[in-house]
Amino acid sequence: MSNQKIKILHGVSSLNLGGAERLAIDVCHLQNKEGTPSSIYSLGTENDALVSEAKKLNISVTHAIGNSRWYKYTQFIKLVKSNNITVLHFHSPALIKFLLPVFWLLPKETKIIYTRHGAAPYATKSWRLIHQLIKPFVKHITFVSNDARDVFHKNHNWPLSSSTVIKNGIIVPPKSKLIKTPDNVLRLGSIGRMDPIKGQKYLLQALAEMAKEQQCKFELHFFGHGSEFENLSKYALQHLGAMKIVFHGIVKDRSKIYSQIDIQVVCSKMEGLSLAIMEAMANSIPTVATNVGGNPELINHKSTGMLFEYADTKTLSSTLIELYNNRNLLSSIEENAYNYIAIDYSLSVTLDKYNKIYSTNS
Repeated sequence: MSNQKIKILHGVSSLNLGGAERLAIDVCHLQNKEGTPSSIYSLGTENDALVSEAKKLNISVTHAIGNSRWYKYTQFIKLVKSNNITVLHFHSPALIKFLLPVFWLLPKETKIIYTRHGAAPYATKSWRLIHQLIKPFVKHITFVSNDARDVFHKNHNWPLSSSTVIKNGIIVPPKSKLIKTPDNVLRLGSIGRMDPIKGQKYLLQALAEMAKEQQCKFELHFFGHGSEFENLSKYALQHLGAMKIVFHGIVKDRSKIYSQIDIQVVCSKMEGLSLAIMEAMANSIPTVATNVGGNPELINHKSTGMLFEYADTKTLSSTLIELYNNRNLLSSIEENAYNYIAIDYSLSVTLDKYNKIYSTNS
């Protein structure tokens, strides 16, 4: 299959804020720029946060509309056939599950690629069955980290020969020095959906465990929304009333996010290869993150970032105080983080690896 014949449809469960969704948009944009027609299919709605961003990049987005599941199936099959789609690249287990009943109706020459962006095992009986049923249809499954691949193969009987680790890449901006706050305060940022698995409560707890004279050395900025919003805002009001804590909600402009923080803090219970961490590093923003999933693949402790164990609020608290007191270490991490991402995690490298899978006849 030559590049000239390839037409790609990227599938996502929505275009709300998230690493998988941002990657799908960035990859689609770069593919179109390079002359490979690419578009997006979403189970979400026109109101999803990233739809406008996709449209600004002239990316065609098709939504699954209609009240009937079978109507949505019919429209999807029609979309694939009428546009001569040769590669279906799914970035969502939920979308794989939704479309499984009609995989057998797709043209035989249409290749299905399935990318797992996270490290969640999907190990329930129903998910094990789903991953067995998709085997005859999915030509290749890719993972964004070695840890994610190991977790998947531990829970699913999937042939190793048809799976590959392709690390996420990003568009690395030219290096620029962001405006920092005065040395008497550090602005901490938590970026992403507010969900129990993301562990933002531990960041609040770590700050609450500090002495009052230490708390005043930090500000905290939340970017995102989700089911944990009320719990987080209530805890902040009850235990950190003297601190400046701002809930910005969903902010689509990444430059606005990174101009308002000095350190990103990631408290997740599990992660794939976090785009939020990669984007922060590419903007010379150091990240303090849990030692889980793909995080240690990005963060070399005290070199390209700082690591702590999940839910270890004591260590997180002391790490933040250490970075406040040691600005030389903070500056060194900023420099190392940017250089590491710029060299090893360019989106063009990621795309080259996807292109090889798209083009192979196996």
